[in-house]
Amino acid sequence: DDRTNTSQWEVDNVWVHVYCVDRQAGFSAVYPQSWQLEKNSDGSVTFENPGNSSDSITVAIGALKDEKTIRSALKIRSEYSYFKDGNQVSIISTIGPNNGSDISVALIKTSAKLYYISGRSSDFTSFVSAFKPL
Repeated sequence: DDRTNTSQWEVDNVWVHVYCVDRQAGFSAVYPQSWQLEKNSDGSVTFENPGNSSDSITVAIGALKDEKTIRSALKIRSEYSYFKDGNQVSIISTIGPNNGSDISVALIKTSAKLYYISGRSSDFTSFVSAFKPL
């Protein structure tokens, strides 16, 4: 397993965070210490809160050409973009399946990959801000 964890990477008033580097998937992320990681059969990684099954964030990696297909599948409510470390980051608020709860989506484009981050979590913005393609 190429993943390494260092506990207490970041401390604030509420959370103790864990720093995760997944060299095989090609990214690093910071997530709450109480959360669990699950490597899915499709190669994506899900960070999930064991105390609240609807509180989770999934990272999938695809080709740059996949962006159009991903966007066409989303019911986009709003979107804004910025550049971080030379990579374009698009934060998208979507209408969930069957007009259900909104799902947050981030698309991070590097020169070679598209990182598709999605989930429902109050930690979504912090997760995306700390996320780093390798």
